Amino acid sequence: MVRGDGNSCKWDVPPLEITEILPNAIGSDTGNEFIEVHNNTNQMIDLSLYSVAVGINGDKVYGFPVGATIAPGEYRAFSDSLMKFTLVNTTSRVVLNGIDGSVQGDTGAYDSPADGESWALIDGVWQYANQPTPGAPNKASLPDEVPVDTTDTSPAPCPAGKYRNPLTNRCRKISTAGLTPCKDGQYRSEETNRCRNIVTASVQKPCKDNQYRSEETNRCRNLPASAVPEAAFAVQPVKDNGVVFVGWLALSGVGLLAGGYAAWEWRSELAALWRRGLDRFHKS
Repeated sequence: MVRGDGNSCKWDVPPLEITEILPNAIGSDTGNEFIEVHNNTNQMIDLSLYSVAVGINGDKVYGFPVGATIAPGEYRAFSDSLMKFTLVNTTSRVVLNGIDGSVQGDTGAYDSPADGESWALIDGVWQYANQPTPGAPNKASLPDEVPVDTTDTSPAPCPAGKYRNPLTNRCRKISTAGLTPCKDGQYRSEETNRCRNIVTASVQKPCKDNQYRSEETNRCRNLPASAVPEAAFAVQPVKDNGVVFVGWLALSGVGLLAGGYAAWEWRSELAALWRRGLDRFHKS
């Protein structure tokens, strides 16, 4: 104690503050709840000069352990198993009082803290913190981690005979417009939509002299009339000459001799045929 005004004695109670409590520990509360005080002075403080009142109205009062002290600048936490207090998980309050009746610290009322959340004094404001720091300076809550959605939302592949419409993202039937599949050894032309034979270079036959092979269809096509090469000279008429005339006379003589010989050989038959003809003429 020290002598005050009027030569009276009074308690020498240095300033002390309450900085953090943990009402709702993860798992069992017993042995895990704590009350933390901080010595913000430059002197050792005897904690027998202080007590804590628990409850909205401070109905339950608890003293610190006998002989407990706190060094200059120290944060010191006291568990419920050491001081035998109980911090309810619903709504309550903790007040730090001096032996002289002074209020050294007041947590204010807390309300249903989450598991593992402490009620802490951070930058002069009481707030919930998801990283308790018993016996050390307080830390603000870390931001809640956003769960990463690992669900595969990509659409399942379309079944055979269907395709995915890029506009509606739905599977649609592949329309063949009534076309039957091409035969083996054939393909469907993208230009004409018709089945064409697959022609390989190893089985191609050469085109005729008046034809050419189309690069587009790979087929032999007739050369146009304008493409037929012209003769080096004009067509000339055949002229008669002496040799040609003698040839025609010889051919005529041979014909007359053959006819005379045939008449001689068939003279009897021809005479009989002549008589029959005359008889028919006279009778008619």
